[in-house]
Amino acid sequence: MKGVAAWFAGGEDFLAVCLKGTGRFVGFVCLNPEEKEGSREYNLGYILDSDYRGRGYGTEACRAMLGRAFGDLQADRVVSGTMMANIPSVRLLQKLGFRTTGEGCFALSREEWEKASKGTRG
Repeated sequence: MKGVAAWFAGGEDFLAVCLKGTGRFVGFVCLNPEEKEGSREYNLGYILDSDYRGRGYGTEACRAMLGRAFGDLQADRVVSGTMMANIPSVRLLQKLGFRTTGEGCFALSREEWEKASKGTRG
């Protein structure tokens, strides 16, 4: 768990996931810059309290963070990783438009984000 905490602590951007109405903290998402010459790439990470998974909070928070990555931060690509056995996490990344690039590795380009996000606006 210390490794996970250190990874999140190194993030450039954090977004707390809190319940509307109560403000109860249930998780967070973050972006870590990746060292890629000639490309702005970020790594998306997320953790939600197990009692609040499967309710759309992760999707909403990750979409907001991806909007920041491809908007204000001008990312060319966002990557993320999860164990393939973590089916809910794999489905979340797929729902957001990420494609598999290797065992447990996923990526989303600016063009893919723009295409995927068109169907989620208004």
